[in-house]
Amino acid sequence: MMIEVHTGAFVCWNNLVLVVQRSRADDEFGGLWEIPSGKIEPQERMTDACRREAYQETGITLEPLEAVSAIEYWKQKFGATIHCVQVNFVCPVVSPNPPTVHLSEEHSAYRWVGLETMGQGLVSHEMRQAWLTATPRIHQVLTLRTENVTR
Repeated sequence: MMIEVHTGAFVCWNNLVLVVQRSRADDEFGGLWEIPSGKIEPQERMTDACRREAYQETGITLEPLEAVSAIEYWKQKFGATIHCVQVNFVCPVVSPNPPTVHLSEEHSAYRWVGLETMGQGLVSHEMRQAWLTATPRIHQVLTLRTENVTR
């Protein structure tokens, strides 16, 4: 069995989190709502992969601050089972206005949802559990970030 390591970005703006919907053309996860995420390339640091994937999928340049949760899932590819581990980072956007989102071809829609909703009714059970784990630390990071900006 193969193992892949992925990163995910909790892109946060004003206590909202950006979720993106996979294009229906995606055979495996078509229609799934998720946070921007993707596979780490060989020799790539996790934070660099997070930054790259978020930019590729949304057009937003951001700075991953710290890992706040992880998720694991399995997928089928070319008849093989792949065990995927995804480490999720908090990525606050410091701006008075929400950033402009430019979706890649991999995604067909996006939404800003309340941090406290934990993506209920949108994201997978596994992603919701990771979101639940991440929420207290995301609150702390956003509060510290806001205090530092207003000083």
